Amino acid sequence: MATLLCMDVGATSTKWSLLHHDSGGLVRGGRRKTAYPGSPLNISRTLLSRIAITNPDYVVIGFPGETRSGVVIDGANLPRMLPQGELVPELVAAWKSFDLESHLELESSKPIGVINDAELFLRGAMRGEGLEIAITLGTGCGFAGAQDGEVLSLPDVGHRDLFSGHTYDAVLGESARRVDEQMWQRHVLDAIRSLCEEYQPDIVHLGGGNAGRLPGEVIGSMETTTVRYRHDVVSLGALQYFRERWGSQ
Repeated sequence: MATLLCMDVGATSTKWSLLHHDSGGLVRGGRRKTAYPGSPLNISRTLLSRIAITNPDYVVIGFPGETRSGVVIDGANLPRMLPQGELVPELVAAWKSFDLESHLELESSKPIGVINDAELFLRGAMRGEGLEIAITLGTGCGFAGAQDGEVLSLPDVGHRDLFSGHTYDAVLGESARRVDEQMWQRHVLDAIRSLCEEYQPDIVHLGGGNAGRLPGEVIGSMETTTVRYRHDVVSLGALQYFRERWGSQ
């Protein structure tokens, strides 16, 4: 039975699931710390190792930065020497226009799909009606949107200012949560409201490792319907992406 490997690359850890691509059944899965320094070749080496170990028929990778047709536009929070270190200009430059999808296909001889991790989450969560946005909370902040089940090409918000001089990534990321969790919760609420005001969505899907840290009353206070996911829907997104791209094969 053919298999699909889903890898969700985060700035802190990389989660993976090996699935039966027809039934969606889980074969096995796990996670490991994301490799640093966060260079394209270092990250690629880790991904290729997991592909070699699991030997899947197809691979879908959620990348924690903006991508276009498998090419990295922005390495987001990866270009660091250490997970919580400063961004390194040389690594930031190395990620720009790096064709991660083609590189992995060439090295592994497998069909590879590389898309933004927030988009992968949204594909697993979306209902297919109206305007839907996804906000993911982890080391930084991810963002994606879809209209009537079609994923939109929206800019990443991580490096945008949420407050003057303070980006979404800085204000909503894990480092800020560790400093003051109550303040972090208030800022998450402000960010959701700001994005809802800008995009006017019908529903907000809230995911990522830190989504479960938000109290129910915070979610319930939103004017726009907001659904928080404590369980992993990224694998569902990988299956949906597989069916769109390779399902007829």
